[in-house]
Amino acid sequence: MVRGLPGLILFLAGGAMASTCPEAGPGGTLIDLTEASATTHRAQAIAGGPVTFAACAATAGRGSFGREPDFSIAGVAAPLALRSEGDCDTLLLVAAADGGWYFDDDGGGADHALVTIAEPAPGPYRVWVGTVDRGSCRARLIVERGGG
Repeated sequence: MVRGLPGLILFLAGGAMASTCPEAGPGGTLIDLTEASATTHRAQAIAGGPVTFAACAATAGRGSFGREPDFSIAGVAAPLALRSEGDCDTLLLVAAADGGWYFDDDGGGADHALVTIAEPAPGPYRVWVGTVDRGSCRARLIVERGGG
């Protein structure tokens, strides 16, 4: 299913689509929004990695990612905006709590990815910060509650 934001694609779980994307199990640095009073959270990451999820329909076979998620986000209860910025062209891949997948390249401006989730399902979200080109770079994940 294609959403209205440029470069943002959401694929709902079901059939072969969900099984071709990476494993969305536990992993990555925990960002817990349950008790947090701040609306914006920043976390450092190394974007990219050795894996191209070529069979993952959400990414259309683009980008390089780590095998495991870089972040796990808990306590999501409000609209959510996830943005990546880095020393290179970054990508975001997000496994939603409802089984859906989000992917973005430049929705946050040149070389910055942006995934906005208007009505997040309760449960953990897994986030991979990738790179357009094979390799890695220093990056930041910016999480904004309230949709940014």
